[in-house]
Amino acid sequence: VWNVSAVPLYAFDNSTDALLSLTAAVHRQRGARRLILTPDEVTTLYLASVRELYVQLQLTNFFGATAKSDFAVTLSSESPPVLEIVGGLKQTVRRPDPLTIRANAIATSCDGRPTALRTVDIDWILLAPENHESTTNLVLLSTSSDPRLFQLPEYSLISGSTYFLVATAVDAVINQTSRVVCEVTVEASGVVAVLNGGKERIASISELITISAAGSIDLDVESERGSAAELFFEWNCSAIQRTDNCSSLAI
Repeated sequence: VWNVSAVPLYAFDNSTDALLSLTAAVHRQRGARRLILTPDEVTTLYLASVRELYVQLQLTNFFGATAKSDFAVTLSSESPPVLEIVGGLKQTVRRPDPLTIRANAIATSCDGRPTALRTVDIDWILLAPENHESTTNLVLLSTSSDPRLFQLPEYSLISGSTYFLVATAVDAVINQTSRVVCEVTVEASGVVAVLNGGKERIASISELITISAAGSIDLDVESERGSAAELFFEWNCSAIQRTDNCSSLAI
């Protein structure tokens, strides 16, 4: 369910009609996944001195549980910069790999500025969800000297976690901003079983056979191996040729 309210800065003659048009647009899209206002509707609100829309979205699931989210939409006659995340708004990375996400942004050309003067500043903030309702700023700064790139070295993020990377493009000439949020999921990398002496060995039946997997690796653990990496081991022995008793092998 969408709820949208607005307060005109001035009491113009067309203010009432503009607000009624907004109410009708919201009612028309009741129950829809997206709320869309047409350019004509937005222009009508702006000409009625509305500069900000206050939007509330309420979600209800099959069991009747609800959640709400509130946000504001600023109306402006200026054009904000165009901002996009290369690769999409949902990306994955593995903990042993460095994180690199690129944003492309450019200021509007509607005011006649040449391309060389349409550069914008890009700021980055990395957020981690504390729970289903709030996030916290991790204060992890990009290691890239290129402001278009957000980079972190390997092992900076936690495997199995999801982060929200917020990119903000600022056009200082007309004081306009654009913001996008990229969801970054850190996938588990898996483990590698490492056996000393390799996978095939020749031993005498009179010898004690010892096989060690202490060098096994959890790829999400930066430097430790084996038990120090909190790996747990389970061994199975099977005979591929006839022997007296496989259990006579000491493992």
